[in-house]
Amino acid sequence: MSSSFATLILVGPGELESARLQDVVTSLLRLELGCCELVLIDDGMVCSREQVQSWIPASCTLTVLKNPRNGLGDGWADGTTVGMLAGLKHLSTRDDLSFILRLDTDSVVFGLFSDRIASLFQQHPECGVIGTFRKFPSGQERTKPGFMVERQSALYPFLRFLGRLMLETWTPTLVLSAFRRRSLIRAAERGGYRRGEYVQGGGHALSVALLRAALSRHLLDDPFLFFHSRIPDDTALTILCYALGFVALDYNGPGQVFAVINNGLPASPDTLVREGYAIAHSVKADPRWPESEIRKEFSKARQRLGAQLIL
Repeated sequence: MSSSFATLILVGPGELESARLQDVVTSLLRLELGCCELVLIDDGMVCSREQVQSWIPASCTLTVLKNPRNGLGDGWADGTTVGMLAGLKHLSTRDDLSFILRLDTDSVVFGLFSDRIASLFQQHPECGVIGTFRKFPSGQERTKPGFMVERQSALYPFLRFLGRLMLETWTPTLVLSAFRRRSLIRAAERGGYRRGEYVQGGGHALSVALLRAALSRHLLDDPFLFFHSRIPDDTALTILCYALGFVALDYNGPGQVFAVINNGLPASPDTLVREGYAIAHSVKADPRWPESEIRKEFSKARQRLGAQLIL
């Protein structure tokens, strides 16, 4: 029996985004019937709720939330963070989940994963987020520059940021949020967070314990907590993880779940299937294979696995 989980996906504008959404949703629900709720953050998506409803089984609840930013700010950084926090706030009302899965429209599911993820969180109650963190799926060390985080925490960059913020907006609530962000980053650093690091977006999972801790600390009350910071949602989530006393872990080696990097795939689809992965990112922008070919190969892998499950 698959573990029960919810899936959160942010959806941007355009027909291509909707086509990608259909592929990732159908790839997810073809294999994992334990997805009890699909939460879509509508940031200009063109497909209708009725269309999405036709892609999912009756056992999966569909929730579509308008991104609270309503077109304000940067759609890549500020927009994703606002949408992510709004989605997590909605899911915090559930008490029947083993974990929350975060996907992008350019992610793909091709293997079973829910029991593996649930088991990992049970074995590591200190863990709040898993995915691609401090190493790539290849095992190579992953380091990221921390400028966006540093200017929200280090004293002089932070003061310069506040000066620009007040000149551009002079919105008291944004100034208060900036001080709250700085406090969270400093708390995260005391817990072992290194400036700039993050669990790669596009495919990761967070624990229910982290979600409940964020709720109890009222960190989900304001979706604009990271607004105007240009800190994207995966970095913001990692900061919250460490600020709340949890840690992030890599779960992206052979036999694990997340074959996730920023651009393209870490290896060929056949290799990822053979090595036992279940979720890959990104199927776009890989110079070695066109997106359509990548999706076709993963579709074949799902069909083979589906046939094995029936037998």
